Amino acid sequence: MPLTPSFGDKIAAKIVALYAAGEEQLYRFLAKSLQGERGTGANWAARMIIKVGPVRVGVQRILDRLHGESRVMVTEAIRQAWENGRNAALEDIPGERVPVFNVDGASARAAEELNQRLVETRPRAAESASNIYRQVIDEVTRDESITSEASRKRLVQRALDRFARDGITSFIDQRGRNYDLVSYTEMAVRAAVSEGEINAYMQQLVAAGIDLVVISDVPQSCALCEPFESKLVSITGATRAAIWVDPETGRTRSVPVFSTLAEARAAGLWHPGCRHVAKGWTPDSPFPPPADPPDPEGYKATQRLRALERRVRREKRVLAAAMSPEAETAARRRIRGVQAQIRDHIARTGVQRRRDREQLHRGYESTPDARALNAEKRTQQRKTVDELVEEIRSERGQ
Repeated sequence: MPLTPSFGDKIAAKIVALYAAGEEQLYRFLAKSLQGERGTGANWAARMIIKVGPVRVGVQRILDRLHGESRVMVTEAIRQAWENGRNAALEDIPGERVPVFNVDGASARAAEELNQRLVETRPRAAESASNIYRQVIDEVTRDESITSEASRKRLVQRALDRFARDGITSFIDQRGRNYDLVSYTEMAVRAAVSEGEINAYMQQLVAAGIDLVVISDVPQSCALCEPFESKLVSITGATRAAIWVDPETGRTRSVPVFSTLAEARAAGLWHPGCRHVAKGWTPDSPFPPPADPPDPEGYKATQRLRALERRVRREKRVLAAAMSPEAETAARRRIRGVQAQIRDHIARTGVQRRRDREQLHRGYESTPDARALNAEKRTQQRKTVDELVEEIRSERGQ
């Protein structure tokens, strides 16, 4: 059977949820750090600036734990992706005895590449989080409307809310698009998982002497992928056309090859988030069915739903950064407001709601290993900057 996108989603979900939990922990830590000192004006700012160093250390520790925990998960996820791809191809190949493609070397290299890519986010994430702390202090200090500690707290919360909505940013892909930490991680992991599944599937087919695949037809496809739906693609580029024999009439029919695998990928097929799948095709397979007509309105409705899901996640980051019951109440009210828009949107358009896409943790916290992991994280989250200062001093023997 051909792989479906749900394979990759399930494999990547734990890693993405881990990073979402890490980002939430960063915002809780920043909120506690900004909440620590009393007063207003230059004296308050001076006391907060003194703690920039400990804040940076605290941020770095959170990120170090995050990347340490994710490394094994990434290696296992990529290997599983390559094994899934190979095994799916073996199920699609006719006959009982075929050469089996060994995924060990390729999956190990792919896992190391992804781990290195995620490690490279650490300095930028640390700088982004530390900058949020400094920028909040700077904005609040320059605001001349502050007349009391209560007004200062409101301004701190307002500034932190704005940064929380954007997430830990400064991650740019090859096309120059800016991502927050979790979105960048999700894009990188899902792309690596999808690439591993597809590469293993294709290499196993080639090892069995099959060079053609047919691309699936999915509803609400994007303009990049729509031209390839129900078309034959050559894995190696060596096959230009095929002859299909109708099993009922015995008549032959020429089947053109639309493109090579490399050309399809270069044109955008299997972009991040792509839902198309490939299935091995031989002259004994059914004739490729015609693709359904494009559904641009359905695609627009799906993209609108994705935008609303992102808004829910943004407001949940704001909830994580809340420093008072009033701020929590306001954040929860905004979350409910966006979710009401989602309900209205799906009622009008018929698109399917994905509640997991509205969660920061995407369901990962319900697993036993996550519960044990988060017990330690909750203890770490309770640490204030002052406690970190004392911890650092004790480590240095001061």
